[in-house]
Amino acid sequence: MKSISFKVGLIYILFSVFTISLFTVSIYIEQIGLIVKNRELEALLRTEKVYVPLKYSLLDSLDIDLHQVSRDVLITKLNLILDEITNEEYLIFTEKGEILYKSSGELTLDENNRTDAISAIANKEFMNQAYLLQTNDTDEADLYIPVGTGRTEVIILLFKYKMENLETNLLSLYRVVITVIGIVLAFQIIFAIVFYSMVIRPVKEINKRSLEIKGGNLSSRVSIKRKDEL
Repeated sequence: MKSISFKVGLIYILFSVFTISLFTVSIYIEQIGLIVKNRELEALLRTEKVYVPLKYSLLDSLDIDLHQVSRDVLITKLNLILDEITNEEYLIFTEKGEILYKSSGELTLDENNRTDAISAIANKEFMNQAYLLQTNDTDEADLYIPVGTGRTEVIILLFKYKMENLETNLLSLYRVVITVIGIVLAFQIIFAIVFYSMVIRPVKEINKRSLEIKGGNLSSRVSIKRKDEL
């Protein structure tokens, strides 16, 4: 027959594993959600910082007709405005994928960029969405701003934001989770020691002395001095 200390210990271990696992999963899910939301908020704030001045300086300006102005003039005006309002890296290209200007030689245009650009143009024309912001699991976020929709040739502004590395955030999260697990585990161990000393050990002592008395040793006594039920 298993002793009471074994049974209680087994129950306590199972309960500890369950509570630590539940606590860890809850923290992980919550923190992952916060990391994603913070990245999206950061990208959105940087987007508004670029788009709002551009909107009033060019896109909604009465001084220039985006449908009539030549492509070279439009690109020149875009560069002049962007040089004043932002330090973000950007590309200017056509809906067919022709790169007209890039602020850094390292910037490239891939098939996903061209597909997203078409989506940005469609959203602008049919849903009146001024821009398309794409965040992903990498350390970049892409902002697409169609310029001159309704022209024969639509120009797209593509900003490539350098975001805080997601792996760095996840490593920080793992360290927090491990620290929390360590603290909870230490508390569980301390609680188990105290519980054993206050409950299990006295019960085992009483059981031992009871068996001695049952065996005929009537002088056996329990050396427990407490003012509770035990």
